[in-house]
Amino acid sequence: MKSKVPNRSIKLKTLKALLAKSGNQCAFEGCSHPLFSEENIFVAQICHIEAVSPNGPRFNSTLSSESINSYENLLFLCYRHHKEIDRIGAYSIKKLKEIKSLHEKKFTTTQFSVDNEILEELLEEVNNYWKRIEHLNTIQHVTQDFRLPIDVTKDEVKLIEDIRGQFKVLLNISDMLTMNLKNECFEITSLAIPNTSTRLSILLDQLEIKVFEKKLSQNPSSKMLKRKLNALRAAFEQVADSVGLAD
Repeated sequence: MKSKVPNRSIKLKTLKALLAKSGNQCAFEGCSHPLFSEENIFVAQICHIEAVSPNGPRFNSTLSSESINSYENLLFLCYRHHKEIDRIGAYSIKKLKEIKSLHEKKFTTTQFSVDNEILEELLEEVNNYWKRIEHLNTIQHVTQDFRLPIDVTKDEVKLIEDIRGQFKVLLNISDMLTMNLKNECFEITSLAIPNTSTRLSILLDQLEIKVFEKKLSQNPSSKMLKRKLNALRAAFEQVADSVGLAD
């Protein structure tokens, strides 16, 4: 089974906010390596505190793509210190967040900025990654007849909608299994399947609420986002008050 496709979709405004408190320096304590040279060439690296890939350092499977690529999970480092902090067991999440916080406090009054054009070049690498994924999935796929399409244009909200759709399909399949195998496999059909389904449903509800909380924090004047978030929260309050395991 192939692992989940990682999402490195860092927003332009996130990079601008990150750069503003960077001082144009590597965030590692005592390092003054610049992020941009005098010719405005990017000579550092963007580091994820909690990795994008499941094989990456400090990977957290509970984080959404938006959280992984958020301001709080990113910092700029020179190549040397990026490699150093990614050594297995070298730096914890807590330690890296302390490094980030201490570095940014030095530049709360003097903000660094870069032209949008330069930042857009930084994001080009991210876009090129997803183009490669699309190419691999549509053109280079090893078994075209059995290819499972990957839509790289979907955002977090659309991905959650699709997960819910597939979840409903899975529930229908489990209902059919329950009807046909109830007597033979009671523990599985009447306990394991419904309880796992309930847990998955709760996790999806939580994920959707957190996605909309993040979106609203980035666009607090949006009435549509507020209405959606309020509806999701109200529905989840009822779930929290009554959800239970099959027994």
